[in-house]
Amino acid sequence: MRTKGKEKPTNIGLNLGPKSTGWLSEIGISTLADLQRIGAAPAYVMLLTQLGKPVSKNLLYALEGALQGRHYSSFTASEKRRLRAEAELEL
Repeated sequence: MRTKGKEKPTNIGLNLGPKSTGWLSEIGISTLADLQRIGAAPAYVMLLTQLGKPVSKNLLYALEGALQGRHYSSFTASEKRRLRAEAELEL
């Protein structure tokens, strides 16, 4: 089903609610397969740069959690540092 020229978002995965999935849909990520193809850090940076949304680092962790089937709060400090570094490289 399509709405306003964009694919209606589906449940992308654990951690991502309607607001986040709506934002993702605005940048062309409507399915888990889309997110897998793009990656968590690039998707996070796309939200920051293309939409200018005030997204927190928790969304970065939630995106990676969706890819791994994990809750965003389960990431270790080391994993979070790695994800932040990946996002910085995308900027």
